[in-house]
Amino acid sequence: MKILLERIRKSHEEDDEEMMSTNAIIATKIAHHEAENQPRGRGSHPGRAPNDPRQRDERADLRRLLAKGEKRGFPGMIGSINCMNWQWKNCLTGWAGEYSGRKRIPTIILEAVASYDSWIWHAFFGMSGSCNDLNVLAKSPLFDELIAGRAPHIQFQVNNRVHSLGYYLADGIFPRWATFVETIPHPRRPKDCVFAKAQEGYRKDVERCFDILQSYFGVFRGTARGWDK
Repeated sequence: MKILLERIRKSHEEDDEEMMSTNAIIATKIAHHEAENQPRGRGSHPGRAPNDPRQRDERADLRRLLAKGEKRGFPGMIGSINCMNWQWKNCLTGWAGEYSGRKRIPTIILEAVASYDSWIWHAFFGMSGSCNDLNVLAKSPLFDELIAGRAPHIQFQVNNRVHSLGYYLADGIFPRWATFVETIPHPRRPKDCVFAKAQEGYRKDVERCFDILQSYFGVFRGTARGWDK
């Protein structure tokens, strides 16, 4: 029994080491690709929130996101948010029920916020597949800076009304908060149709990022072999 436990421990350590090495390679490739194609200026790194106070040029990224959002017809928008389920093929039998969702397959959830240029500046990973987007949001650190009063001030005007809170484009499962802008279900008026079409199109930014990750990096397309609870 001791020999078996020792083999299991060594296998977990090897898998964890492989996962960390792969994640480091992914981060390096993303940074290299962005540095060659669209420089963000000093202090800008993949995965860093645009309002991260630990970086010197965090407001430059935020201004860039706000400027692009306004140009697309959504002033005050700082990204689109969604969740992706990552299949866990080698999930332990005792945990399968906890990590299985509607498809009866053990999965782990990745919550991400992405910008128009496929920059994922927020990622929260590890919730079980039995959770939905609301459960993940409740545990996510996405609004920690806002709640603590350390988020940068954002001000924009829409329909002659001044707003002072940035927002994300989201689908219908997210709560009706001022920080989420959802589409209009079953639009009838011409202007509602235009808004719904634009919102649903720009909301695909984060889903496009998920597709890119799964296409280019096998660790996202494959299974979570080394996940250790």
